[in-house]
Amino acid sequence: MRIAILLTAMAIVPYCASADLIIDTPFAANVISFDGTSSCSDGPASTTLGGLNVSSDGAACFAYHGWSFADNGSWFALPALADASLSGTTTITIDLGASYSSAWGFVDYGLGCSGFDCTTYGNDPTITALDENKNVIESFDLSASYVILGSNNEFEYEAGRTVGFSESSADIRYFQIGGDNIAITNISTMTPEPATFALTALALIGLCFAWRRDIKSRGCDFRPPSSPSSSL
Repeated sequence: MRIAILLTAMAIVPYCASADLIIDTPFAANVISFDGTSSCSDGPASTTLGGLNVSSDGAACFAYHGWSFADNGSWFALPALADASLSGTTTITIDLGASYSSAWGFVDYGLGCSGFDCTTYGNDPTITALDENKNVIESFDLSASYVILGSNNEFEYEAGRTVGFSESSADIRYFQIGGDNIAITNISTMTPEPATFALTALALIGLCFAWRRDIKSRGCDFRPPSSPSSSL
């Protein structure tokens, strides 16, 4: 009974969700490619790619082949889910379909360049993880965090690297990219297996028993004293 009360109390303690940035993580077995019918929009749009709902709040291209990141390489074989605004920024939201503890994808973005007329490119290339209510769990500006993608080489093809988020609980429902000329080509997700949760529960039970043994070894007894008998 005491163990059940302890575990229940721990489950209802409030916490602030946060996630860690993960880089160069291998693709998961369930990796989803954003390939499909290529299309571009001048404003907000939505579509389905790889069975996932994808939406943008501005100009964007979906499943586009032949995307250039100016001085930071190009994608020809890789389909691009990309910001297509030349004078502003677009946020693209990927609904993962369920909540996960980790989500990451292969990303690249255009740096400020001199060889092309793209001086606005490279502003705040950002990735964001959100929960099911679209509350921000974590967000990273890839350039400010010194996560420089590609090789700053306009002639490198399929440039980029995997970036994303990981946390201890399965709260990540949406994955966003935003900024000038940022693109993602796929998404991987992961959630701890039930066995992981079982091991965690067993560890907590073990700690509880260890605590009880320690209390007893110190000669402590937290049981309430028995009521003194009264003589008539």
